[in-house]
Amino acid sequence: MVHNTEDQSPIGQCEGAEPFLTLSLTDEAVEAGFDTAFQVVGVFELSLYNMLPQVILSHLGSIGEVASTWLSENGYLSTQCPPLPKGNINYDIYMGYPEMFAWDKKRCVAYVSNLYNATVSTWDPYKGVVLDTIEFPGLSHAGDSASPNPLHASGIILRPDAYNPHTLEVVIDNGDAFYSDGFNVSGPDHLMTIDLKTKEVTNKLRLNNGLYAGYADASLGPDGNTYVLGTYASNILRVTPEKEISTFYVADKLEPPRLYGFTGIAHVGNAMIVPDNIIGQLIRFDVRDKVGTPVVIKQTPYHEFKTANVLHFPERYNDTILLVAENMTPDHPFGGVSVYQDKTQQFNEVEFLGFLPSRLQNALTTSARQMTDRIYVVALPTDGANITVAGKSSRFEFQDITEELDLMIHPKSEGEVRDEI
Repeated sequence: MVHNTEDQSPIGQCEGAEPFLTLSLTDEAVEAGFDTAFQVVGVFELSLYNMLPQVILSHLGSIGEVASTWLSENGYLSTQCPPLPKGNINYDIYMGYPEMFAWDKKRCVAYVSNLYNATVSTWDPYKGVVLDTIEFPGLSHAGDSASPNPLHASGIILRPDAYNPHTLEVVIDNGDAFYSDGFNVSGPDHLMTIDLKTKEVTNKLRLNNGLYAGYADASLGPDGNTYVLGTYASNILRVTPEKEISTFYVADKLEPPRLYGFTGIAHVGNAMIVPDNIIGQLIRFDVRDKVGTPVVIKQTPYHEFKTANVLHFPERYNDTILLVAENMTPDHPFGGVSVYQDKTQQFNEVEFLGFLPSRLQNALTTSARQMTDRIYVVALPTDGANITVAGKSSRFEFQDITEELDLMIHPKSEGEVRDEI
C-alpha cells in the first residue's frame, strides 16, 4: 500500500500544467518514520505525466543522488550480500566451538556464538577470517575450563532486524543446567546487548529466577519483543526493547526431576514455533497472547525427535520451510536436520519432507541457518575432555546443504533426471 503525504505537491509543477513528478510513501517508509516522500526500495516511485525542458530535468539527478546517499547512510538501501560459492566453508578460530550464527545483511558478516568460552565472533565468510571476538567481562572464560560455572554463548539475534542491525543480543547461559539434567537452575543466565558500531556491551539482563532456566536460544518476535527459550522446565521469557522481562509461558511442573523440554525457537508471522523434546512434537504459540497457550502442530507423516535444537525459517524458501537441527538420532549418532513444509506459511500443520544427516563425525549437529543465499549446518565437535568443556580444535566446518534441500523441496521429475543423464 502507498501513502500520500498531506502536503504532497509535485516537484517543478508549472501553473496550469499537469504534474510531471510525484513522490509517495510506502508502508515501510511510514513505519520507519519518514516525513519526506521517499520510496524505500532504492528508487523513487515516479509518475511522469508530461515532459519539461532539459534545464529542469537536469536537476532531478542531483535530487535522486542526495536522497540515495541519505537513505544509504541510514541503512535503508540494503544491498544484497554477494553469493557464496557452493560447498562447505571453514570457521577458523582456536577453541571456537560454534553453536549457531546470525547473518548481518547490511555488513555481510556472520556473528557466531562460541559455546564453551561464552564469546561471540564477527566472521567474514568471503575471506574466511574472524574479524573480531567480543568477550563479556566476568562471564567469558577459557573454553577448556568449566570453573566456576560452565557459561555458554548460545542464542543470538539482531535488532531491529538483519537488514539494518544496530545491536546484537546474545544469551549467556549456565551450562550446568544441562549437565545436571535440569537439577541446577540457579544460573547465572543473562541476555547481553552489544552495540554493533562500538562492539561495547550496553546492557546485561539477568534472566533466571531460580525456579526454571536452561536458556539456550532466543528469537525476535514480530511484536518487537525478544523471546528467550528455556529447557528446564520448558519456559519462554518475553523481553521488551526496554528490557522489561516477564514469563510468556512455563510448564506446570517446576520441581525436579526436570525433563529435557523446549529447545529452539523461531517465528513466522505471529506464530512462535518450538520443539518439545518430551513429547516429540512441534508446538505453536501466538505472540499476540499475553500468556502463551501451547498448541501441537500436526505432522504428516509423524517424525519423532528427542534432541531437537535450533529452529530456522530460511528466506530462500519464503518461510514455507522449517529446519530443525537434531543433535543425534538412533539412526544418526551425529544428528542432522529435519525438514518440514507448510506452503500456507501458517504452520498449523506441517508435512515432514525428510531428514538430512550430518556428514561430520564426532560432532553434534546444533543448527542449520541461511547465510546470504546458502544454507549451512553447524556441528559441535565432541573432542573435549568431557561434554562440559572444549577441546583444542581450531577449524570448524560449516556444511553446505543447499542443493540437498532444494532437491528435497523441489524433487526432479523422471524426465528431468533422464535429460541430465
